[in-house]
Amino acid sequence: MLYISNNDFKNKINIMKKTFFLNSILIMLLMITVSSVYSQPDKNYDFIEGGVTFTIPENWDVSREHVLLLLMPKAEDLIIETTLAENEFEVVIEETINKIRLDFPLDTNIIRKDIRIEKFDIVELILQADKMKVNYFLIKTPQEKVLKMYYQADISIAKKYDNEITLIKENIREIKK
Repeated sequence: MLYISNNDFKNKINIMKKTFFLNSILIMLLMITVSSVYSQPDKNYDFIEGGVTFTIPENWDVSREHVLLLLMPKAEDLIIETTLAENEFEVVIEETINKIRLDFPLDTNIIRKDIRIEKFDIVELILQADKMKVNYFLIKTPQEKVLKMYYQADISIAKKYDNEITLIKENIREIKK
C-alpha cells in the first residue's frame, strides 16, 4: 500500500493550484491578444474644412499634405486622394468628367452613379481602362463645397479594398456642432 503523508498531499495540492492559476492567466492573456488582433475597430476622421466625418478602417492610415488628405491601407498599395473644391457641384462633376476623358482619351465609357447618403448628394464616376480602375466620389457638403475622393489603381487592387472603400463612402456624416 502506498502511503502519502499529509504534508506531501498539501504540497501537491498547492502545486496543482499554482499550476491551474498560472494556466488560467496564460489562457486569458492569449484570448485578449487574439481578440485584439481579430477585432480591429474602425475609426472616424473629421475633415473639418468640409464639415464631414467619415469612417476609416482600422488597418488604414490618414495623412495630410497641405490641402490634400490621403487615405491608404497599411500596405500602401492604394491611395485615395481627398480634396475640397470651391466650385458649384455640377461644375465640379463636369470638370472631373473632362479630366477623366483627357487622361484616358481611348476609354470613353465613364459610368455615373447618383447616390444620396444621409444629407449628401454624391456622384460616383467610374472608369475601367484596360487593367486600371479610376474612381471619383464627388460629395456635396453641408457647406456647399465639394469633397472629391479619388483613386486610380489596378483592378485587382481596387477589388481587394472594395469593402473598405464602400465603408468609407457609405459612412460619411455631417460633423455635429
